[in-house]
Amino acid sequence: ESLRATIPAEEEKQPSPEPEKPAEKPAEPEPEPESEESDVELDMTGGVDADDDEPLAMGDPTKELTDADLEKFDEKRSEAMGVFSEGEWEKAIGIFTEAIELNAGSAMPFVKRAQCLLKLKKPNACIRDCNRAIEINPDNAAAHKYRGRAHRLLGNFLEAAKDLRLACKIDFDDQADEWLREVTPNAKKIEEHERT
Repeated sequence: ESLRATIPAEEEKQPSPEPEKPAEKPAEPEPEPESEESDVELDMTGGVDADDDEPLAMGDPTKELTDADLEKFDEKRSEAMGVFSEGEWEKAIGIFTEAIELNAGSAMPFVKRAQCLLKLKKPNACIRDCNRAIEINPDNAAAHKYRGRAHRLLGNFLEAAKDLRLACKIDFDDQADEWLREVTPNAKKIEEHERT
């Protein structure tokens, strides 16, 4: 009888603490990797906040190009390059967008627009343009280079290192190599931490 008296008391305790404890246990491993990750001391200097602007026009890659379209595309591309060389990034973005709308099958205006977006510290928009350029031409070293830099600005060091390594492998570039050397220490720390 005395045992039966304690059994109902245990039953009262079981419904509330026991279901909560199993719920807490799966929740605990999620914060642990975050806290472990924060245990890895990364150099975050030079990073930027993520941009959340509306995505820019990407054109229609299935559009049949006429001779007139190609002629206008060449004109817009030349105009955009002139503005780009003067450092007028916002204006260049607009003209590169016009060129993209005329011919979405060329990687070059996406890469150049991505470069402008990078100069304006808009890494997410830069990554979108680089992704499109890489879809068009997977061996576009500049697209990998700028996407790598954008990932670095967002603190995505593993992605940055991967892109910058590939950019240097496709077509070695001093700036890409410099950026790769900048992200490598943080990327190595993360890789070593993930192995443990």
